[in-house]
Amino acid sequence: MAIDAQRFLVRSTDRAQWLAAREGGVSATTVAEAATPAGFRDVLDKRRNPIDLSPNDYMMFGTESEPALMEFAHREHGILPSDWLIAGEDPRHLATPDGLSVDHTEIAECKTTGKDWKTPPIKYRRQVQWQLAVTGAERCLFLWNLRVPDEHGWFYLAWLEPKSLWIERDEDMISELVGVADRLLSIEGGDDD
Repeated sequence: MAIDAQRFLVRSTDRAQWLAAREGGVSATTVAEAATPAGFRDVLDKRRNPIDLSPNDYMMFGTESEPALMEFAHREHGILPSDWLIAGEDPRHLATPDGLSVDHTEIAECKTTGKDWKTPPIKYRRQVQWQLAVTGAERCLFLWNLRVPDEHGWFYLAWLEPKSLWIERDEDMISELVGVADRLLSIEGGDDD
């Protein structure tokens, strides 16, 4: 079940091209936010009136911490780090999972958080389901580590190893998210007001 090579669009390390390739499509973050009525309105507004997407300190720390989390994913589960923007069967459906198994049946998603979770928040579960839909993978290793500030305001990871759990495909949630994404795309395309 390998993803066709043409669906690997651009690496996120080439930020300008990565952002450009995402224009006109729907990413995991976007569809997760748009899954509620208020979120849908917010997403439409942001897409019509783009805001500055410069990384903040929290985003930078998450990006800098990702290799440590993915080292665990690779060592324990054989999932390799990935920074590729991948297009789905519908090329406007896009995702950048943090990890991908060699056979493309598993992905990984990494987060740093200021508060520990028993289960990942719904917005992250939606992101994962979208990534599973786009890649066609069967399940996702979701990893997280606690972000703690020191006395100078610098962040560090609280645990030696991340917490993790498997999230299986949820076809009902995927179907709902595809509907949200397609509705966003149809409104932007002028099919709906």
